[in-house]
Amino acid sequence: MNRRMTIVALTQKFSNPKNLTALHLGLLRQFCGMSYIVVYAGQVISRVKEVDASITPVVINLIQLVAGLAGIWIVGVFSRGALILSSSWLMGVINLIIGVSDILEEPVFCIVMMSIFMIPCAAGLNSVVYAYPSELVVASQGKYASALSWIGSATVTLAPPFIVAAVPGNLAYPIFFFFAFYLGVACFINALLVEPLSKSASKSQ
Repeated sequence: MNRRMTIVALTQKFSNPKNLTALHLGLLRQFCGMSYIVVYAGQVISRVKEVDASITPVVINLIQLVAGLAGIWIVGVFSRGALILSSSWLMGVINLIIGVSDILEEPVFCIVMMSIFMIPCAAGLNSVVYAYPSELVVASQGKYASALSWIGSATVTLAPPFIVAAVPGNLAYPIFFFFAFYLGVACFINALLVEPLSKSASKSQ
């Protein structure tokens, strides 16, 4: 009886749109491709002998920093729903392009797209996914989103080396295709969950 009541309570807890949105955003910030791009960029540019591979992650992180600072202003101008929906869509397309350029072994173009990726990621997505869950749920509920985010982080850290090792030429295009697919699914989830909550919050202000 107690077990049944616990299951019912958990079901009611996680069927709440705000709790579901917090869980979704916790996983999205790991499966958007940002962390892996910073790691893989150095490997990509190492194929270009004329360029110092150690510089690339620095440049990409610098772009991310500048875009993130711009995001502080942007998040105050546009709704959270619009920001996360547009940035998820754009980042999904860019991940797809990065994957194709990786197959074609075009390292310079690949790095250019990785650099462009950081702009909507830092200015749009990150300005929402890191702060918004704490606005939606109390701290006791936020721990579940944090736990899911850590699981996603561990997956992105541990799985790619094995995937790359299994692909001829040690290419990473399957990983970028996965990120593109996940972001495509996330667009539908954003439209169902994030956008309605964002509009509701705007009307209440």
